Amino acid sequence: DTRVKPIHAEKLMVVSRRRIRGKKILLPKDLDVQNQIYINWGADYRRWHDFYFSSGITPKFSVDTAKVAMDILDDDLWFFAPYSICLHFMSSAHDCVVSQLELTTPTRTLYMVTNPLTEKMKRRQIVLFKRRVLQYVRCRERDIEKMVASFDRLYNKSYREYVHAFEV
Repeated sequence: DTRVKPIHAEKLMVVSRRRIRGKKILLPKDLDVQNQIYINWGADYRRWHDFYFSSGITPKFSVDTAKVAMDILDDDLWFFAPYSICLHFMSSAHDCVVSQLELTTPTRTLYMVTNPLTEKMKRRQIVLFKRRVLQYVRCRERDIEKMVASFDRLYNKSYREYVHAFEV
């Protein structure tokens, strides 16, 4: 028996080199899938992507990390990334624009997966590990919240609209 518990989730945003169609807020029809750098953000994302974007059109590239996507990003390409990654790109002098979608996007969710039997046998180590993981996640959330405060003037959104906290 395995326990799975969500510990953090955040919305996906659109990253590009220049503003797409001159808009801050986009609709799926504003995005050309043939110019997409596809990153698989999980099953919910794949279902959402298949629903809003024609499955008959193949994205220009498919990569496994946002870092690689940023490395190959040019003036015509775009990709989806979680809000914290977007803020990192924006705060670390990457030449990019972050846009939101007018509709609800799926979230990238981090889970804590535990096995009760292993938890019993290695209780002390598991408790310490969980504590450290949760401290790290909460620390990152505070960092994200600080970054969001500096970008709030641009996007006029609150931290809680992008990041969802979970009780653990």
